[in-house]
Amino acid sequence: MAVLGAQLSSGRASARLELREQRAKAGNLNALVARLGLAAPTDAGEILTIRALWRSMQRHRAHQPVAESEVPLLITDGWACHRRRIGLTTHYFLFLLPGDFILPSRLHANGASELVALTPLETVDATPLTLLEEDGSACAPKARRLIAETRSHCDALILDHLFRVTACDARGGLAHMLLELLERLNATGRCVGGRFPLPVGQRPIGKAMGLSTLHVHKTLNNLRRDGLVDFGRGWMEIAQPERLERLAQPSARQARAG
Repeated sequence: MAVLGAQLSSGRASARLELREQRAKAGNLNALVARLGLAAPTDAGEILTIRALWRSMQRHRAHQPVAESEVPLLITDGWACHRRRIGLTTHYFLFLLPGDFILPSRLHANGASELVALTPLETVDATPLTLLEEDGSACAPKARRLIAETRSHCDALILDHLFRVTACDARGGLAHMLLELLERLNATGRCVGGRFPLPVGQRPIGKAMGLSTLHVHKTLNNLRRDGLVDFGRGWMEIAQPERLERLAQPSARQARAG
């Protein structure tokens, strides 16, 4: 009886652990729920469809390429970016964050670039979000629409990246990048009071800005001395967004509109 009781207790503990793990994985999908502005009860069906994606979760090691997938992937945790090597120099562009989709990319044709995990990365298969019901209606209409818009969204981000590295000085370019991250992470519920997670160090930021790590370090400290930002290990806080916006200059999207 004692052995049976121990087995039952162990089984219950294992079930509780599995349930907690499932809830944690499903919770990571809240970034997309927030980005889409979904709320129960109106969007209950789409929320359930999104949270069920945790079953297809895959882990990718930090600093390793993410294999090209034939299906759309959704980032649930961690950061990634596109990486291109030219000679001995490595360039980063287009940071991808929780709540972003990864689609088969023309950027990777002929080995022109590759997608790399900057941190430990988790993705899920987003195919269920693209499916239709028997009556022809979308299973997840808002998510399906966002997936369809992903390529144009990425194109806009790349144009903003080009603007930063060609038309801004170091202060303006970094201000522009930080405001972009603030906007994107705020949309997925990962920003509180102007503070957001920044799990990558100054070296990847430098590779994205065409700056040395030392230059990034000095510029960020300069922005902090001016009271525009504050930061620590793994986080960044935008203290005065209005002043930072003036420093960042008009974005590439605004410049095109003008």
